[in-house]
Amino acid sequence: MGRMSLAVESNLGEELSQLAKKKNMTLYALTNEIIEVGIEAMNEGMDIDFLRDLWKTYRILRDFDAILLPSEFMDNLLSKLYEKDRDFLLNSFYKLGREVGKYIRILADTPEQLFQLGNKLLKFYPLKTVNIKSIGPGLYEVSAFGVGG
Repeated sequence: MGRMSLAVESNLGEELSQLAKKKNMTLYALTNEIIEVGIEAMNEGMDIDFLRDLWKTYRILRDFDAILLPSEFMDNLLSKLYEKDRDFLLNSFYKLGREVGKYIRILADTPEQLFQLGNKLLKFYPLKTVNIKSIGPGLYEVSAFGVGG
C-alpha cells in the first residue's frame, strides 16, 4: 500500500511519537493502528464523544472491579434475594451507593458536573428511569429503576 502524509498539531505528534517509542512500535504502525480502530468504530455509527464516554465508563467499571452479567439474570437474582432477605439487599445497595458516591466525588466537584457525568455514563446501562431529588443543602438522592429488558 502507498503512504500518505497527515498533518497533526505538534504536541499531538510529539505525544504519538513518545507513545510509539514506549510501545516499541514505529510511528507509522501506531498511527495506522489508531486510525484503523477509529475508522472502524465510526463506520459502526460511533462518534468521538461516544468513544470518550465509553472509555470513561470502562475506567470506572475497572476501578470498581465490576463484572458484566445479563440483566435478566440479575433481575431474577435480585428478586429472589429481595424475597429472602430484603434488609440485607437494601443495606447492600445503600453501602454500594455510598462507595460509588465517594468515587464519583473525585470525578465531579459540583452537582452540575455530576449530572453531566451521569448523562454520559447512563447511556451504557439498561436503566428506564433515573430520579435525582434534592434532600437538603448539597444533598441529593439518586434512584435508578428498570434495570433489565
